[in-house]
Amino acid sequence: EGLRTKIMSSYGTVPLEDQPPLEEQPHHTILMGGAPPGTVDDASNPKQLQSMHSAVIGGEDSMSHQLMYNPSVREQEQANTQKMLHAAFEKAPPGIVPWLLKLEGCFAWTIVCCECYLPVYARVFGLCFTVAAALPKHELYMLLGGVLCFFGGTYPMTLAAIEAYRQCGGQATSEALQDLWSQYQVAVAAMSNDPDSDKLEGQALLAAKARLVLTATDPGTVDRGWKGVYTAWAAVIATLAVQFAQTVAYGSAIGDFLVKWVTIPMNNVLVHVVPPDLHKWIPNIITYTCKIIAITIAYMIQKIISTFYSAIRGGLLISRNFMHWLREKKLCGNVPDPEESNIDEICGWILAGLGFYFQFTNGFAAPWWIQILLWPLGLTEATLIWAVSSATPAEA
Repeated sequence: EGLRTKIMSSYGTVPLEDQPPLEEQPHHTILMGGAPPGTVDDASNPKQLQSMHSAVIGGEDSMSHQLMYNPSVREQEQANTQKMLHAAFEKAPPGIVPWLLKLEGCFAWTIVCCECYLPVYARVFGLCFTVAAALPKHELYMLLGGVLCFFGGTYPMTLAAIEAYRQCGGQATSEALQDLWSQYQVAVAAMSNDPDSDKLEGQALLAAKARLVLTATDPGTVDRGWKGVYTAWAAVIATLAVQFAQTVAYGSAIGDFLVKWVTIPMNNVLVHVVPPDLHKWIPNIITYTCKIIAITIAYMIQKIISTFYSAIRGGLLISRNFMHWLREKKLCGNVPDPEESNIDEICGWILAGLGFYFQFTNGFAAPWWIQILLWPLGLTEATLIWAVSSATPAEA
């Protein structure tokens, strides 16, 4: 009971039996944007919903808001985009010009959709980042540790990419992304404020838009931003490609050893199964079957290693930040400093064992509802797998 009282008092809450009746409570809503973290507003729900809507969709003057809710603006933007595409497609190789001109309406519609919804996604991620930054530090790290400890093995490529990103200058890449985003906003503002876009067509419209973008943006900032993003992306893909190549090489080597052991018994079986005119393929069937099995085993071993790593890192994040949280809230008498004690390592390894066992029993796959919540990680994982598998040896 004393511990419960301390927890409530540390967060400014009141025991249920001491609270006034429900009808006397004002309706509080925490603001998602515009107000400092933790502030409370007693305004009505419609006003709060409108504030949230503006934070996500943008104000009435924003381009994404106008494209989403104003059909005339959307149709005009699509018509202007189609004119620029028509002018650009006419300079394509003659053999594909007819096909490009037939698809220019689809391309224009896709570009307008991106103009409409990409800023919305950017604002959503920005709001999520703001909320995460407003959370108490240790609580946030414990939440992150729980995801790593119990679900990290589902995203091995993403974890490896994060480590490579940290080692290859993550702060510089973040600054490069901010530079590119600021230049994109400048370019969008310049094009949306052009009064002569409706009077031009074809090559003249394309040239005018290009001139506006080039005049408004800063070449040094754009160049620095692209270099920072490309350097980090190349480093991450190269690191992952090397790890993937090592896994394939280990699996291939193990397959060579397996071939020597199973050639005779498998050959004695296959000669009775495969038609006589196809017996010449039996050695190749045995070799490639062994290599596929060995590479699959090597990949599963690498997945187990990644899962074990994520469980250890997540368990230590939980134990250490929980001890710091107890020390800050003064909920227990003598909580040792994690830097001077082994308690955090002991508790962290226990949690790591539980997390690894949970992931192992679930086949190294998170439950479906967790995968829905963590869909950005799933999308990142699929993108990295595609990028690594399509990387050439020179790029690796």
